[in-house]
Amino acid sequence: MAIVLKNGKQLPLLGVGTLKVTEETVVHALEKGVRHIDAATGYANEEMVCRAIKKAEIGNHPLFLTVKHNRNDFEKGVRYSVEKSLRDLDRKIDLLLVHSPDEDLPMAKILDELVLLQGEGKIGGVGVSNFTQPQIKWCVERHFPILVNQVEFHPLFQQWELKRYCDEKGVALYAYRPLAKGKVCQDDRLKSIGEKYHKSAAQVAWRWALQLGMPVVSKVSGQHVDEYMSLFDFQLTEKEMEQIQLINQKEQGQTCTGPWSNSIKPGANWG
Repeated sequence: MAIVLKNGKQLPLLGVGTLKVTEETVVHALEKGVRHIDAATGYANEEMVCRAIKKAEIGNHPLFLTVKHNRNDFEKGVRYSVEKSLRDLDRKIDLLLVHSPDEDLPMAKILDELVLLQGEGKIGGVGVSNFTQPQIKWCVERHFPILVNQVEFHPLFQQWELKRYCDEKGVALYAYRPLAKGKVCQDDRLKSIGEKYHKSAAQVAWRWALQLGMPVVSKVSGQHVDEYMSLFDFQLTEKEMEQIQLINQKEQGQTCTGPWSNSIKPGANWG
């Protein structure tokens, strides 16, 4: 199951996050059917991800690889950092994301170089992570071909204004931390909805995101991988979707904060 990005490529609905996970966790997720890996230079584990992909017995099934680069990478040089990732991963990068906005970075220059690398076939597409609506608008107005914006989004922290704008502009929003570092699993309202379908609160939260048309990236291991891959045998009702929307705690539900949290305007150095 996947969504189709505006470049025609398919982004799988379910991805495995690789921050502080083991090689065995990634191998297990791939062998259970996960077909999207979310990596980042900041996680310092690209070589581990490479080994896991080679070790996993998944036959000829296509695999989608997302890699996030940050300020440290861009200061070393966009081309240099992308080519290093390609060597460490030993495979093409399907989606390269700017890990977070930074008002001091020459964003226009960075995105221009990434688009050039895309044209050379070294990366499949360009996206961003943790960008706010004003920052996405800046990209759109300058006609940068941004495919996705990866942000925190879950029942406790719902960014509807951002989602509506991204949907309108053809930028796919996809969610990291869809379980809010485990807080979602403790919500009695989600547990109650799950009882009807013999599903956990986590499965209800994941399914809710999928029904919003939003891919998710989640750190899953052991038996939780089976839960993760068992989301397509039930469907939440319209009323249940609305009930979950009411759970929103806005900023109080946010678990990942940074310079993007205050919706800063694009920096003067962006170009």
